[in-house]
Amino acid sequence: MTSSILLLLLYLMWPSCLLGDDTFLIYNDDSRQCLKADDSAVIMAECNENSILQQYKWISNEQLINIGTSQCLAVVSVDESSAVVLQTCDGNSDLQKWECTNETLFGVSKSDRYMSYRDNRMILSTKTGNWSQWKIHSTMENLCAKSYEEIFTLQGNSNGQPCKFPFKYENKVYVDCAKNGQNKGTPWCSTTSDYDKDQLYGYCPSKGKCYSALQ
Repeated sequence: MTSSILLLLLYLMWPSCLLGDDTFLIYNDDSRQCLKADDSAVIMAECNENSILQQYKWISNEQLINIGTSQCLAVVSVDESSAVVLQTCDGNSDLQKWECTNETLFGVSKSDRYMSYRDNRMILSTKTGNWSQWKIHSTMENLCAKSYEEIFTLQGNSNGQPCKFPFKYENKVYVDCAKNGQNKGTPWCSTTSDYDKDQLYGYCPSKGKCYSALQ
């Protein structure tokens, strides 16, 4: 009985433990819904602050990652009406680079193609309207308001290099500092995208939040 109650409490605490100040929901003015991951696709759904499939964070100055899938927001191409999707994060791909143009427009970097929700589809378009207006849920801020901040490591073997998110460790994907695997619970991160391969790491400064694997 006691173990069952503990498991239930852990389940209920999981979303609030995982989600930090740098994560946010992407809200569309026209549909009054939020962007949700659906495998490698993105759809609009009723906003749910506790759903990790609706949580996003910047992992570089131009890349957005979905917390629930550990995949980055991307486009198939920069052509008109090209689909907005989720892909394995690749910092060198121009199809995963985004920027905010004004208070609400959000599009592929250095282009005039904006993310739009039209005819129940997530696409790129040069046309703008309510369907292409995006902000952080429950705020009036654009999606770039919670900008990326590098986390520079302490000690370890990376000579102060910044954390690299997402990173793989023991076949799990991490989008934030981890507590397992190094020095009995001290938050740490890999400074390359594949810790198992490169074995480079450092400890994270205290952030006052939980650090968890997602997959």
